[in-house]
Amino acid sequence: MPNIGDQFNAAFADTLGNLDQESQLLHQQICGAKHMCTLLGLPLDGATNHRCQNCGKKIHGPCGIEYDEDNGVITIAAKGLSFEFTMLKSPDIGAPVPHQICFLCVDELQRAQQTINNNNNNKRTICNPIAASATHPSVLALFPDMPNDTPRDLVDEMLQNAMDGNSGPALELKWQQFFGISNNTNDTEVEHQPGQRLQHMRDNFNVESVRKSSKAPKTFTKHQNQNELFILHLFNNEGLHTYLNPTLVHELTDINTEVDYSSVEAAQRKYKKNGGKKSLPERKEEYRIKLLRQHISYALNEPGMIPRQETVVFKALEENVNVFIQYIVSQRKNNNHLLKAKTYSGYRSSLTHLKRYRHTPSREFEDDLGTCMEGVKRYSTEANGHGEGNVWDGDRPLTWELYEYFNQKFMEMGNDEGLFAGSFSKLTVTLACRGHNTGQIVLKQMTWAGDSIAIPFGHEKGNQTGSNPIKKMPRHCYANALNPRCDLPSSLFHYMSMNPDVIAHGDEQPLFNGSLKAQADMFGRILRKVCLEFKDEIASRFGYKISDIGVHSWRKCAHSKLYTGSTAGPPAAAACLRGGHKIGGSKDYYIQQEKATDTFCGKLLAGLPEHSEQFAMSYPEFIPIERMQSIEDGGVPVEDYMRRQQEVNDQVQLALNSIFGEENLTRFRQITPILRVGLASHLQHLDYYNALIDASKPELGKNLPDSSPLRRTPLFTDPMISTLKEHVRIAMPHDGHYKFFAPATGLPPHVLIYSYLKGLQKEMRDGFEGIPKKIEEILDRRTMNGQLSLDQLTRAVENGPLLTSMAGDLARLTNLIQQNGMLRSDDGGGGAQSTLGRPNIRLVCEYRHSSDGKSRRVPSTWKFPSLPLQNMYQYWHTGDESNKIPPMKWFQNEDVDFLKRGRINLSECRKVMTAIDNESERKGVSPRDIMTHVETNTCYYKGESAILAVVPTQTNCDRVRNVSRLRWSTVVRFMRKKRGT
Repeated sequence: MPNIGDQFNAAFADTLGNLDQESQLLHQQICGAKHMCTLLGLPLDGATNHRCQNCGKKIHGPCGIEYDEDNGVITIAAKGLSFEFTMLKSPDIGAPVPHQICFLCVDELQRAQQTINNNNNNKRTICNPIAASATHPSVLALFPDMPNDTPRDLVDEMLQNAMDGNSGPALELKWQQFFGISNNTNDTEVEHQPGQRLQHMRDNFNVESVRKSSKAPKTFTKHQNQNELFILHLFNNEGLHTYLNPTLVHELTDINTEVDYSSVEAAQRKYKKNGGKKSLPERKEEYRIKLLRQHISYALNEPGMIPRQETVVFKALEENVNVFIQYIVSQRKNNNHLLKAKTYSGYRSSLTHLKRYRHTPSREFEDDLGTCMEGVKRYSTEANGHGEGNVWDGDRPLTWELYEYFNQKFMEMGNDEGLFAGSFSKLTVTLACRGHNTGQIVLKQMTWAGDSIAIPFGHEKGNQTGSNPIKKMPRHCYANALNPRCDLPSSLFHYMSMNPDVIAHGDEQPLFNGSLKAQADMFGRILRKVCLEFKDEIASRFGYKISDIGVHSWRKCAHSKLYTGSTAGPPAAAACLRGGHKIGGSKDYYIQQEKATDTFCGKLLAGLPEHSEQFAMSYPEFIPIERMQSIEDGGVPVEDYMRRQQEVNDQVQLALNSIFGEENLTRFRQITPILRVGLASHLQHLDYYNALIDASKPELGKNLPDSSPLRRTPLFTDPMISTLKEHVRIAMPHDGHYKFFAPATGLPPHVLIYSYLKGLQKEMRDGFEGIPKKIEEILDRRTMNGQLSLDQLTRAVENGPLLTSMAGDLARLTNLIQQNGMLRSDDGGGGAQSTLGRPNIRLVCEYRHSSDGKSRRVPSTWKFPSLPLQNMYQYWHTGDESNKIPPMKWFQNEDVDFLKRGRINLSECRKVMTAIDNESERKGVSPRDIMTHVETNTCYYKGESAILAVVPTQTNCDRVRNVSRLRWSTVVRFMRKKRGT
């Protein structure tokens, strides 16, 4: 890609001179050097004598640069800058030396001097682009409305902003077109900041980390905990001290006899006040054990590392295997119940983990221990058969009905947690993966595979070293246009609509941002909350105890669906590969050829009915014609169809730009097909979201509550997006629509037979039902000179030119009334696309409140929104057009005084939004009174740096803070802290 700056300077060197890039750093309020302050955030000393000789403001000492004066000429050697002393605005010759100029003023003086030099060097002094248009017509083309008396420095600034993209994508595109510069992100790889997880792995790729990664952290933690308990068991029994290292026994004895319980005793009262149920002696015992385990853990060292000291004397242990068996049989649940045989086997594996001492046990010890373990597992299994515990291991698999029930409850929550849990739940089941893998999904690895979303896993439990390429094959995920409770694309689209920063950083960031372990833990907390709220219904309706349900229940649910969904289900090998199970090296190699079986698994896990022709249903797509207008039937010419399809595609792309931002989708184009299907799926289920949970109990609300923050996004506030629903189509193999979709995959033969039989049945039924009507039409046409029938008279009148013209006029008038006078106009984006213009509803949409008789811009049911920052900025500038709520920037205090803290919230929210507006305007993109969602997104991305100036980039846990997901109230809190500092 050619250097933009070099081409720009070469083109304008003889007229406008070289341009300096305007500083884009942040504003600092205390130091006079402002955003160029080197001690950002530190207060100034009241006794300081450092003042800028140009602006006269107080500055930090390191924030200025010294200069030399000789015969009225100022020289700054470090910058290679010389200028007249008269250019200084507020010189103070009597001020103590050394004299300084702040960095901000040096930058300003350097630009001013460069402008003077350029004007002196140009024999033809040009002060406006009109005069230069003969030589450089691109200047006039870029700014055709610029006044003739525009100052030279303003022209330079406007051109520089156009080059940098700070004047919006339209001017940037024009500038690139005039100078023949391509900015296609597909041709040039754009470097983005990696996600926190990836950056951590890059920074910690060293010898120590490699050693620690020999085992998964979860595996090491399990073994470490069980070994600590075994060593603690040996220490607590004085007769077993001979099996421990004497040095370790001495150290643990010192800790045990010198325990300081003062902190526990001091916190006991607060503990009881907060609902704690343990007595003080019990908490003291817990504290003592905690201290002992900490020292044991220190002796065992970190994962993959050699222990710091010997703990267990293996030679003594080999002589008496009953010591370890006695420890195993002492391990029970709190209610004295026996553990599962699988759990006891885990204790045996943990003992093997102690081989890090470089000790190899004898064959006799291994055989004797193996024999005893067989007895332990047999005894535990027999107890299980007599009613001890559950038959299943770990979490109980969900039934498909219970899986749909949970997805329904997540949707009814409506908040950020519910939207996250819904997408996490459907991804886990559709991929048949562990919750850990769901949290690991990276957006850039998701691709559109014709009729499904393909998601691979680069790392999973069954392929931790990446040695099996078969496990990296993508898993295909399908849409379910019939059942929104199982539809993955719509849930993914909702989650990304609430978190558009996922698209902005999609090249490196994971789909679910944050630490890897936190994602499954967050889903578990939300699941626990739902289980506790609906505990009785889950037990009585589905027969489940909530203690049996966990995150792993979702993966087991997927496997149950794959294996028991139908006698004509996928092969067992395909189900194993889908779920990440090992089936043998040679089998893995040959079964990879059965690619179609994974697509079959994908359709099953999407919840499509496998015993119906609806299993072959296509994904939702935007098709602009009906079946009866099919191209092959001669109803619509190919050219007309292509024109209609392009119009619909432009509207769909405009809708996606409104939600996610045109800049983001331009950089990350490969996600567009997935978002397109997600939007179509959302519109396909729109009636379900707006329907009541129970028509007989309207107080329960809608499936997607009115209070959901998703309803404050363009998905529901922009009526243009809702009108796209009329173009959403789904198709069957026997349907005329099917030719407009990508070829279907994953269809077994019996489903195709179902489908074609259904199509033949429909054609026969339509044919028989149409025979009487056809006979009547034939008889009517054969009337000859006889009396005309009523149908003939009706058709003659309806097809007459007068009524046809009146019908067209009425249709256009109705359309105008429904749109409240909103007409389509050019969006000023430089392209041919059109947007839905927004009316001035500043005063029109007022609601009279019955409580006090006042008229306000919002109804009495309106609640002050608490949205992520980017979504809130959209709502602030665009409002809710579908519900006739004007943009919040027009609100007055009287409009929200009926809400608790309404006036205060409006004032604080305005401060945050104004900060973003000012920063965006400073970068060349000025907010307008009436804005589209696309324009609002552009302003936000330009002005987000104003929030970064006051919000720390790191959390208290040293995690990277995602600014766009903050609430405005959080930003206000940081503003107060910044002002206080």
